[in-house]
Amino acid sequence: MHLINLCFWTDLYSRRLTLLVCLLCSIDKPLAPQNVIVNITKDGYYITWTHTAVPGRPEVEKFVVEYREGNGLSTWRVAAAAVPKGRRVYLFQAEVIEENNSYDFRIFAFGANEFSDAAYVSKTYKLREFNCSFARFLFIAVCT
Repeated sequence: MHLINLCFWTDLYSRRLTLLVCLLCSIDKPLAPQNVIVNITKDGYYITWTHTAVPGRPEVEKFVVEYREGNGLSTWRVAAAAVPKGRRVYLFQAEVIEENNSYDFRIFAFGANEFSDAAYVSKTYKLREFNCSFARFLFIAVCT
């Protein structure tokens, strides 16, 4: 759907019309994924997200996951170009990761030949491994 911005309105009304035109143009693409969370483990970065179909918007065909080094200056690279539409998790594997670097991630929904707006990570968790002897000591301390 392509709309032409009509003029003839006073400043007060033209601002409202411009907002309306922008909102109507955005329904040509899928809604962006939401609740993007990263869990950092010894295996890599587990990226999870949610996505809800919205009536009137195109159906999602796939998701695209991109990454870059966490300094904010690096270019975005494609980690996965075709995550199936029913899947909501992606493992950014340890072979790609450079030790002592942090990474940024973003996800797009793709449908009707259009990409959604980018969805960025809202929360990051670093899962730690526990030393077995420490865990036993802690368990004994709690139980006694």
